[in-house]
Amino acid sequence: MITISNLRTFTAEVLAEIPEFNKQLIVIDDPQLSKFMGDISEDDNLIFVAVIPSHKMNGNNSDDAMPLDLMLFMVLNKFDRQDGQEAFLNSMELCQLATKKLIDKMIANKRDETKMCGIMKFLQTQSISVDPVWELLGCDGYEINFQLKSRF
Repeated sequence: MITISNLRTFTAEVLAEIPEFNKQLIVIDDPQLSKFMGDISEDDNLIFVAVIPSHKMNGNNSDDAMPLDLMLFMVLNKFDRQDGQEAFLNSMELCQLATKKLIDKMIANKRDETKMCGIMKFLQTQSISVDPVWELLGCDGYEINFQLKSRF
């Protein structure tokens, strides 16, 4: 099971290593994210959001039981709808490029033997799904759904 402490460590690394991100948040759900978004301005863009994972058990019995962590990251850009379609597309492109850097980091951390304690060691690469987000609490961007198969 991925701990919140390990999630905090990873999100701090992302903020330090990917300069496009100006702000990072760890939340449990959309209502909590909504409370934070009221205090965030367009100057805070881009925003990296990590959602505290859900956990479920995999395996047929107690001998092969293994936790599966259901993860969600978001790359969000607070956006003024009145700026028009061209500005929207530019915003989405900015988010897309940062999302690619984030996924590249996730995969690189999985391969990096010096990061044996990092959460991406448990990344199930085939589970990565990236979807565009439109008008989520005044933001556009991408969400990255993925799974980690960890041990207790």
